[in-house]
Amino acid sequence: MSRWAVLIVLLLNLLSLLVLASSILPVTEHQPKANGLLQLLVVGDWGRKGEYNQSQVAVQ
Repeated sequence: MSRWAVLIVLLLNLLSLLVLASSILPVTEHQPKANGLLQLLVVGDWGRKGEYNQSQVAVQ
């Protein structure tokens, strides 16, 4: 397979994933705040001291 064919296949796969994701994810629109600020809440579990696998951290 040529490089162009591989690139086209990858781009088509990416496009199909984007279309699928946009049809599944809900769209919500909120009124902007009067002061123009944007507030974000980020929730994550990054482990202790950057450890990747939480099961290894839990054993400690």
